[in-house]
Amino acid sequence: MANARRHVASLFGDDVTLYDLSLGMRPDLQHYGVREHSFVDAVTKAGLESIGLAGAYPHDAPPGLCRSIAREAYSMEEAGIAARSAPHPAGEELAIFDRAVKQLARKRKRQRFAQWYGPISAP
Repeated sequence: MANARRHVASLFGDDVTLYDLSLGMRPDLQHYGVREHSFVDAVTKAGLESIGLAGAYPHDAPPGLCRSIAREAYSMEEAGIAARSAPHPAGEELAIFDRAVKQLARKRKRQRFAQWYGPISAP
């Protein structure tokens, strides 16, 4: 949900929100199944230390530092990065780099916006 809001803000600025988009323009959620594989560890304390992130990550993590870690991992031909989730503090997220998606991920079900985000009305 937070990524959807961020994406809309990156495209249109703060003047347009998900509430303003027509139904057909609101983002769907695509589920994937991911084959077991090793990814850069941005979840555990040891993993965070090894890539230069503080234990409070993802809170207060400088975006520039995170981008440089991702660029470095990509240049070392890593498949992706497993990271702590900012919107779901007890959860994790997985970013699979473009070159590894076909080998590691398979599309599963797709959910329309109202199914995964829930109904919205103007604030």
